[in-house]
Amino acid sequence: MELSSSTGSSMFNTIQQQFKAFLVASAVVSSVIPPCSAFPAYAKLSTKSTAVQTQPEQIPQATKLAKSTKLGKLAKSTQPAVPRIVAGCSAKVYWSDNKKTYVVTAGTSGSGYFVTANGYIVTNAHVTELFEKKNQCMERLFENFVMQLAQDYNLSLDKLSQDSDALKFIAEHSQPKEFEQINLVILPNGDKLPFAVIASGAPFDRGKDIAILKVKMIKIAP
Repeated sequence: MELSSSTGSSMFNTIQQQFKAFLVASAVVSSVIPPCSAFPAYAKLSTKSTAVQTQPEQIPQATKLAKSTKLGKLAKSTQPAVPRIVAGCSAKVYWSDNKKTYVVTAGTSGSGYFVTANGYIVTNAHVTELFEKKNQCMERLFENFVMQLAQDYNLSLDKLSQDSDALKFIAEHSQPKEFEQINLVILPNGDKLPFAVIASGAPFDRGKDIAILKVKMIKIAP
């Protein structure tokens, strides 16, 4: 089922009113590291074709990935009768100094609720922001990779995060690959379904913190 622009706008406005009582606080960790646009290896990282936002049924690898990452563990906190939204990205990064490949993830999780019987869900816009904005998610991946390096080398993360030369060196000498986006709805029964973003308002103080998602093959929606 496809929504016309007028129908989508009407649904968005109606849900906006319903959603006022539902809004929840969910902070996203702020980045203390310069944006990845300064780091060519990360800025050029390509997305796998299996992560297609507009065709969630074609993303089997995203589901498999979430089961084996921190995002998958995060999704296990789903509360009864409330679907949980898990959104973000993941990549493998090879570091030649210790010849180690790091699995790095970045993402957010939040509650949602069904507004139609055919799979439309409302959640906070900031919950899906990292899925919608690839560059921002890659910046977060780089930040988390630096965090893992700091732990392995017993370095101060605060000092390392403020050392622009060190950050540039890390970006230029690491090899990110296998970038995947993660867009999952965790149902109360444990099933995991990829979602598509139908409409989204700007997060936090920049506008309406509302997103409308769509999943297919829903049987437990009201």
